[in-house]
Amino acid sequence: MKAKMEIEVGVLERTVSSDNPVLAQDRIELQELNKKVAEIPAAGIGTLRLYREVMIQQKILEYVLPLFEQAKVDEHKDVPVILVLDKAVKPERKEKPKRALIIVISALSSLLLSIAYALGSQKLQNWKQIAPKRYELLRSLFHRRANI
Repeated sequence: MKAKMEIEVGVLERTVSSDNPVLAQDRIELQELNKKVAEIPAAGIGTLRLYREVMIQQKILEYVLPLFEQAKVDEHKDVPVILVLDKAVKPERKEKPKRALIIVISALSSLLLSIAYALGSQKLQNWKQIAPKRYELLRSLFHRRANI
């Protein structure tokens, strides 16, 4: 209040004549303020300064806090969904699947199935010629199961 009154008196001194009643009234108010401030002990002035500092910090916080909250929301929007913890490193030798083993097993099983088919086919041809009744019986069994 004292600083505000000093500014007002300074402005009035420059703009109006020295016998202006408003200027005189403001000078009287300034003198009274100076008396009141002189009556306040030094500890009281320190308390007032601390109170003023708290009020300033509160105003700054009122302005900055919404900006901070908005920045936190924006930061959560920008966080990637997947985080790469470690880079992939190519192994020195392959562990699985063992292709050579798969190829060998596939080749042997196809060879065995081919041999079984060839032998079965040959056996059926032999039965067709040697035992036609047995051949027809087997054929009817397979056809009946296929229709079921």
